[in-house]
Amino acid sequence: MVLLAGLPASIGCNAQTDSEFQQPSSELVALLGATDFVIGENRIPFAIYTQEQKFVPNATVEAQFFKILGSELVPKFTRAAVYRQVEASKDHVHSSEKKHSHTVEHGIYTLDQVLLDESGFWAVQLDVTYGGTESVDQTTMNLEVRASTLAIGVGELAPPSENPVDLGTSALGEISTMVTPVLEFYDSTIAGELEQNNPFVVAFASPAFCVSRMCGPVMDIVAAVHKNYDGPA
Repeated sequence: MVLLAGLPASIGCNAQTDSEFQQPSSELVALLGATDFVIGENRIPFAIYTQEQKFVPNATVEAQFFKILGSELVPKFTRAAVYRQVEASKDHVHSSEKKHSHTVEHGIYTLDQVLLDESGFWAVQLDVTYGGTESVDQTTMNLEVRASTLAIGVGELAPPSENPVDLGTSALGEISTMVTPVLEFYDSTIAGELEQNNPFVVAFASPAFCVSRMCGPVMDIVAAVHKNYDGPA
């Protein structure tokens, strides 16, 4: 299997609108993990943090969706969020310079099979119960829904990109922000793999520029998969 590190993804941003639904004062902040939403069925990933920038895991989250029409909020429906825990292997170096790997737990919330029936701007109010209490805190997210997706759709052909390769270890810093780059991630182009009809994975991540739970751990997970399944698929 060939794994290629790709371009940085735009992640963790709420839609900005002239009629943006103003978030009430809250101890919590919600960060979107995607920005491309379309009319039809969507999956909405997000993370929840405290004002002290501490991630909130395993919370009970009820999402209320509103369509924004000027200054008016039109209630649409509610949906329960699912918390999805992800484990990744990360190398750790002791002061003795002895290196070993340990498991790091990450997580993300998703709202699955969300049917958005109109383009335009939407608001999502999150009712969050966490920390072993029965009290409910609230935070909000804003979505921009488009008539068609900006991303490549399921079943569409991937563009034959000529990504930078073969720069050698001394020049990897020009195309990779991994602390310890995996050389095999940068020895093939997407165009070349498509031409040879090889199975491969493209990771869109920028580990040094986005260190949150949304995209910071992505390359750690990809590197662990590469280590376990290195070689032809």
